Amino acid sequence: MQKKNKLKKPARIALRVLYIFVAAVAAVVGGFFLGAHYQNTKHEIEQLAAQKAYYQDIMHSENAYLATLQLPEGPIAQREIDEDGAVMNPYFACFTVLALLEEPELYAENARRYLLWHMANLNTGDEDVFGVHGSINDHKIYRATRRCPSSKRTATTASIRMRRCF
Repeated sequence: MQKKNKLKKPARIALRVLYIFVAAVAAVVGGFFLGAHYQNTKHEIEQLAAQKAYYQDIMHSENAYLATLQLPEGPIAQREIDEDGAVMNPYFACFTVLALLEEPELYAENARRYLLWHMANLNTGDEDVFGVHGSINDHKIYRATRRCPSSKRTATTASIRMRRCF
């Protein structure tokens, strides 16, 4: 006859109660930590939302300022035009257009005017000092006329394609 090592009924019940108790404690402790994690995550999300709003306000005010630097014909000056004039550098103007296109509902027309002006002022190989087709020159802008005369070109930079514009 084989002897089985069985616990008596009251001991088995006590063991099951202990298992249930340990599982309940684990659930409560886990729930506490999960809740604490959720509260931290919620706080971090609120902070990120506030930071995003802050930086969007900065972007909006910077784009509004950059749009004021544009002349009616389309070129965008590097700074406000004073008594000495200002320089229009196509390389930096293209980055200005990329920034303006972050808010296309407000500044798409500014980008369109600049790009039309940019394409109309590309050099041919005969016009460029180095014989480069498709280059564009820096321009000096004078305060009296707020115009960008082509005779005041000072330097050359390669044009870039604006894939985000149209």
